[in-house]
Amino acid sequence: MLRVSLIEIALFLLPFAVYGLALLVRRAPAAPDRWHPLGVMVLAGFVLMALGLLAFGLLDRPAATGTYHPAELRDGRVVPGYIE
Repeated sequence: MLRVSLIEIALFLLPFAVYGLALLVRRAPAAPDRWHPLGVMVLAGFVLMALGLLAFGLLDRPAATGTYHPAELRDGRVVPGYIE
């Protein structure tokens, strides 16, 4: 779950990083009187996050197949869970 969260955070921050790199390449600061693309960057970040979650949900498959039987308590002993 941590991996998914880190990927989603990175996808959200990606438009901001691209904008910062564009400013560095142009070597010009963003003029305060001009339109600032903060809203577009936030929207793009959310769209990338949504696409990432969609891709993760569609492409990530569980490692094991079969029926999972959870751990249970039998005669005072814990019997570990297994996949059948």
